[in-house]
Amino acid sequence: MQKIISIFVLLICTSGVQAQSDAMYSQYMFNSLLINPAQAGSLDHINATILAREQWTGLAGRPRTQTIALDGITHDLKHGFGLTMLNDKIGSTRATKLSFMYSYRISFTSKTKLAFGLQGSGYNFNTDYSGLRVEDGTDPTIGGNTVNLWRPDVGAGAFFHTNHVFMGISAPSILDWDIAKTGGSTARRGRTWFGTAGVIARVSENVHIRPSVMLKFQPNMPFQADFNIVAFLMEKFWIGGSYRLEDAVVLMAQWQINSQWRLGYAYDISTSDIRSYSGGSHELMLAFSLHFQRDNSVDPRFFR
Repeated sequence: MQKIISIFVLLICTSGVQAQSDAMYSQYMFNSLLINPAQAGSLDHINATILAREQWTGLAGRPRTQTIALDGITHDLKHGFGLTMLNDKIGSTRATKLSFMYSYRISFTSKTKLAFGLQGSGYNFNTDYSGLRVEDGTDPTIGGNTVNLWRPDVGAGAFFHTNHVFMGISAPSILDWDIAKTGGSTARRGRTWFGTAGVIARVSENVHIRPSVMLKFQPNMPFQADFNIVAFLMEKFWIGGSYRLEDAVVLMAQWQINSQWRLGYAYDISTSDIRSYSGGSHELMLAFSLHFQRDNSVDPRFFR
């Protein structure tokens, strides 16, 4: 516990630090609205998703994340709209975020589409320094007051797909601002960039596979790369896994209960040094879809 508290103190109290305040997800490929506003309306119907994540179980002050996402598209399948709500807690800091998304889709053919998205967000950062403990109890950089800050943010993204290939690029957090100051130390929130790409391969009538990659870059933070492969079986089950570079191996499964309900679960097995202190990470997702007629020639679930 002392190690985790020490890590957290370093994250927020090192002078000039760039803080990573974006939540971590393992099932983002099934709910890409969380990382790319161009995905608003990409399922061609109204969709609602609830996701809860417990990271590094067994550690005090571990990250805990809950999100709600809602999106849909106009009847002409051109204008998408989305809303996400995030609650992310790590140690004594809680971040809440409300985001609104808009996307515009261009259809070159029935199989080839390009979407552009914009996002506007409001952040609230709340840190209770009285909840931090240091070994000597006299760290001068830690104040005793609660810090409560509101910050705006904007984002943008693009997403392209055919029946067999998809790729996207996004920056859901573009603005760069201070989120904490204690004494002479400052924590800044850095911009975040995502790149995604993948292919859809039909193995048989009842089996499709989807290998993909996600790249995440934030200045002064470790580069993140996820290599994923999932199989879609009998139009009912997704089974697969991911390798997150120098961080974790992820096992995941989803069940398409019926045409409206979908349930997913992911388990992260840590491969970094934190594995000695953590029991891994758990992530649960529940999605609900309200369909209306669409003319797509490919199941949009392959892309989100």
